[in-house]
Amino acid sequence: MTTDAHPTPAPTRKRARLLMLLTTLLALVQLGAAVRGLNVPDALADRISLPLPLEFVAGVLWALVSLGVLALLWRRERRARLYAAWLAVGFSIYSLLRLLLFSQADYDRGRYPFLLVVIALLLILPVAYIVRFRRMNPTRELE
Repeated sequence: MTTDAHPTPAPTRKRARLLMLLTTLLALVQLGAAVRGLNVPDALADRISLPLPLEFVAGVLWALVSLGVLALLWRRERRARLYAAWLAVGFSIYSLLRLLLFSQADYDRGRYPFLLVVIALLLILPVAYIVRFRRMNPTRELE
């Protein structure tokens, strides 16, 4: 009988690691967006339709939320995956709304239908997980 020094992780552990990687990347990208919002030259700031203070605040908020979900995933909290799914849904909707509200170029506006389809497809997995979680863990009604 042989024993492996490094047994392969279960599929759920791999998914948890993937979620941790994705939330870490989101936090880093949003921290980068916040820093970019502070460091845009004045000549370029006049041409950007998104207010830079808003970009900074949104970047910091999304980074903090991502780091919070990452901490829950790291500690293997019971509902951490549910919160990660909600993070994916919320950030996807935020990104789409940001593009719809602040895009000015014809190129960006021409991509609206494509982006709607892509975001809808990307939201299938997190929304399906949220729905499945709700069905498996119904909330009790107050009597």
